[in-house]
Amino acid sequence: MSLGELTGAAMFITTVVAGAVIMANDGLTCRGALVRDVMALGIATLVVALNLLRGEVTKATTRTFIGMYIIFVLIVLIADVYHRAVMLPRLSKQAEMVERQRQLDAERFASAHAGDELNITASASVDEDAHRDRGDFDDARTHVSAPSQLEDIQGGGG
Repeated sequence: MSLGELTGAAMFITTVVAGAVIMANDGLTCRGALVRDVMALGIATLVVALNLLRGEVTKATTRTFIGMYIIFVLIVLIADVYHRAVMLPRLSKQAEMVERQRQLDAERFASAHAGDELNITASASVDEDAHRDRGDFDDARTHVSAPSQLEDIQGGGG
């Protein structure tokens, strides 16, 4: 009966609980932790099955399970310390580098775009100057006449 309870609980934990955690976090972020937990579960199930085949539970069996639990807790603590001391600073530095690169790309794009606008404005100014020099520049500002010249043209000035 204990093997059935163990496998039932293990199936519940690995499917329902792990699935809910994965869905709540939008994916699996710590694959190593999942592999560690599944391996510990497999080893514990194997030790229980071997002890059931033997047909007796001794003090050595209880020490084995307590020892397995202590080893598992130590592995989890060491992994957590390693993650906080090594991985989080590394991930933070990588995120800073990605953000810095994004900002540089945005600045390059903005300066290139601003440079294009300046080039368009400058080339339009050069085109106006070239047309004005050739005399074929047609601008509303060049067609404004003074009133006295207008009267001379109409024949009213004398």
